[in-house]
Amino acid sequence: MKAKYKTPAANSRLPQWGLTWFFEVQCFYQQSCLVDSLVFQNPPLRQAANRWQQALEKF
Repeated sequence: MKAKYKTPAANSRLPQWGLTWFFEVQCFYQQSCLVDSLVFQNPPLRQAANRWQQALEKF
């Protein structure tokens, strides 16, 4: 009898707004902040990773 090894799904929590929110709050309290480039460089993730094909390949 073969043992089946199950691996947990590698799901991520979406959307990730933490980094964007931190820099926006920092600019709000300084009152003399120009457009913070870090807000635009690190956009929140809006779509989950497409992992359903990996599951089909195992079977």
